[in-house]
Amino acid sequence: MNAMQPRDALLAEGLALLEASRWFEAHEVLESAWRATPHGAERTLLQALIQLAVSMEHARRGNVIGERGQWEKAQTKLASLPATCLGIDVQRTLQAWRAFRDAHPPGTPAAEPVAPKPRVITTNPA
Repeated sequence: MNAMQPRDALLAEGLALLEASRWFEAHEVLESAWRATPHGAERTLLQALIQLAVSMEHARRGNVIGERGQWEKAQTKLASLPATCLGIDVQRTLQAWRAFRDAHPPGTPAAEPVAPKPRVITTNPA
């Protein structure tokens, strides 16, 4: 991780870390991208992704209050965004995380989710 990396490279790295369930590392990388982004929808999206990662890290550590609080903040931010932002399908991502949360409410073991796995849905799947 390097704070001097372009934001898009940091976002790609952060999304890969989320996909790998490396919550703490994803938070760190996405925070660098967030700092490099001016106020607006893109910055809000990055903050929501950070909060999703932090929520999952709290879950891994057994901190139900932290997990629930970060999830609520992330959900609120994602719901306020346009349908797509920074190449991410925000609406489908929110739906995927809500499905995951329905299956794994805060306080249930979800540190290493198997199915459904929480995902960030991009508009250009590779």
